[in-house]
Amino acid sequence: MLYLLLKNVLRYRKSIIEKNIKLSFPDATKQELNQIKDNYYKHLSNILIESFWLTFIPKEMIKRRFVYENIELLENIVSQGQNISTVSGHFANWEWLSSTPLWSNKTQFASLFKRINNPILNKLSINIRSRFGLHCIDKNNALRKIIELSKKPEGYVVAFIADQCPSRKNIHYWIKFLNQATPIFSGWATISRKLNNAIVYIKVTQISNHRYKVRFDLLTTTPKKYTDKELCEMYMNRLEEDIKETPELWLWSHNRWKHEPPKDLSL
Repeated sequence: MLYLLLKNVLRYRKSIIEKNIKLSFPDATKQELNQIKDNYYKHLSNILIESFWLTFIPKEMIKRRFVYENIELLENIVSQGQNISTVSGHFANWEWLSSTPLWSNKTQFASLFKRINNPILNKLSINIRSRFGLHCIDKNNALRKIIELSKKPEGYVVAFIADQCPSRKNIHYWIKFLNQATPIFSGWATISRKLNNAIVYIKVTQISNHRYKVRFDLLTTTPKKYTDKELCEMYMNRLEEDIKETPELWLWSHNRWKHEPPKDLSL
């Protein structure tokens, strides 16, 4: 089993996973921490399999396995003339969110991606993620490309996955997240405020093995009433709720807390 290979043979990022889980759940027993770790390795093996499936899975099958509960929330907002920024984390299955266009033909759907240095792999990655109609936007040209989308009459929904660790030079804010001082990405909030996009949180729930459901929860239609940091806190608080509810579904193997917070930081 891939799970046993990752956990017992490769011991994939074992020290990072254990450190992240222990610091995030300081009151958990050793048995509880080990259970989260074991379940995470099982989930990680599923994510690797599901990411591979994305290269060839038929649209009829992914629509059965990745079900959207309330796509009409997005359609209604866009029909009223306001574009949307969705925010989500590396939680449950984030790769299959590229199937969103299969559920609506009333607007454009786009997502940011980080360019891969190898041009062949970069093209392959874009082709896989765009095969269901998703617009892939290089994060280095994000604002310009999003503005181009806004010029089309059908409006747009642009997706941001914003829970990873920013580079040191891109740290503008720190918040308390999972019991720790955490640097956050704020670029998505800056763009959303600038363009006055409604902000919608994506909640992905695992129903069973390789099956999920997606629900959209409106955070605000008035982003300019908030600061970038307030919008980021709003999003990260929702993500934290989901992680605490089903901890094994988050990406614990990412070195999320590699930056030391400022000594004078007060949260």
